[in-house]
Amino acid sequence: GGMLLSKGPAEASIVPAVITPQPTPHQVFLPLVAGPPGGPTYFYDLTYPANWFLTRRGPDLASASANITSTAVYTQHAATGAWNSPPADFYPHYELTRGFLHFEPTAVPTHAIILSATLELPALNLGNWPTTLSVEQGGWSGTPDAGDWDNYTRQLGNVALDATSWYLKVPLPGLVNQPLPTVFKLVLRTDETVELSAGLQGGGAFDLNDEYASDGQVVMLRLQVELPPEHR
Repeated sequence: GGMLLSKGPAEASIVPAVITPQPTPHQVFLPLVAGPPGGPTYFYDLTYPANWFLTRRGPDLASASANITSTAVYTQHAATGAWNSPPADFYPHYELTRGFLHFEPTAVPTHAIILSATLELPALNLGNWPTTLSVEQGGWSGTPDAGDWDNYTRQLGNVALDATSWYLKVPLPGLVNQPLPTVFKLVLRTDETVELSAGLQGGGAFDLNDEYASDGQVVMLRLQVELPPEHR
């Protein structure tokens, strides 16, 4: 029977609860993941790449596009752009420049998988015309020469570039989820389809060497990588 409790002048009966068995629900057990699902990640900053320019010149865009006139090696800065120098300049011409950068990831584990990649470009000077800076995967061997003007295989990333882009960060989604290459060969180029009026320049030059960078910022390829399970 029930348990009787005295509650003043009245009495109340409390009946023990009856637990009715319930059907067992379908259960799914998921692993608990702490942090990135692929395991620990690591960051590497690659600096001081080998660096070259290829340049085409002519009296206008059409002629410049057809004539490779020089290859140069620079340790101070990397550059890319289109420039229509004003007639008053000592060497009036239309000029196209592409930059060729060669980074060696010697400190990065050989079996690393790239999770993110960003090319950071602190500017020394910038053009006065907005353009788009594209980063391509280069295909040249050794030192690039005149025949390597179009020696790239695919676009890795691009970003808008104008007179305010003093510290440019170019995400490179084309490298994501790729295994680490033995070298990174990057071609920098800007828009070469719009003929600029005299005195206009679209593009920029970027610090390569902290000897010349007063703020210590230099061109950098920043990587986030992980190691596959068998190499952790």
